[in-house]
Amino acid sequence: MANTNPPEQPFEPPPAKFYINKSSDFNYLIQKWATRGWQNGCMAGLPLLVILSRRRFFKPTKSLLERTLQSTWMAGTAGSITGVGLGFARYRGMDKHELRRKRVELQFAEKNLRRDGLATIGGGLTAVLVTAMFWNHASLINLVLGGSGIGTIAGVASALVMSQQEAPGVTDSTDTREKEAAVRAGIVKPGE
Repeated sequence: MANTNPPEQPFEPPPAKFYINKSSDFNYLIQKWATRGWQNGCMAGLPLLVILSRRRFFKPTKSLLERTLQSTWMAGTAGSITGVGLGFARYRGMDKHELRRKRVELQFAEKNLRRDGLATIGGGLTAVLVTAMFWNHASLINLVLGGSGIGTIAGVASALVMSQQEAPGVTDSTDTREKEAAVRAGIVKPGE
């Protein structure tokens, strides 16, 4: 018997209509500004501690370890709040297509991914290690949040060192990935 059925064609899904969710993009960008504010604030916390302790702005009733941990996470929190405010002011009135373009740029940039990843890993690991090592030497909130701040500093510093050690002339695949993501998102037409 001969097969009377026509050969099966591969399944092709219908073209998707892409909906740009402005609030999702806005929230993502604000979160990234808050994260970057935390990182920069933690890095500024240690020099601020040195400056303030030299000028005797506060009484040295706490141990040096507790003051260091406390200044790190408090400066990180202040940086995070500042980052949210600056990000809100920057992206508040933007068009939804411009917000999507900014999100795609930020989401797929290799240096941002490396910096955020190393800062998160360092923050998580160091929060646990500092808490375990100095359990009786500082308060719990300073141990956990300050340890996270110290790890964030280490992660950002290692990301900066890695970006400085890249060979000159090596092409970054970020541009290609950003363009591919923009085409998939419907922001840019293929071939532009």
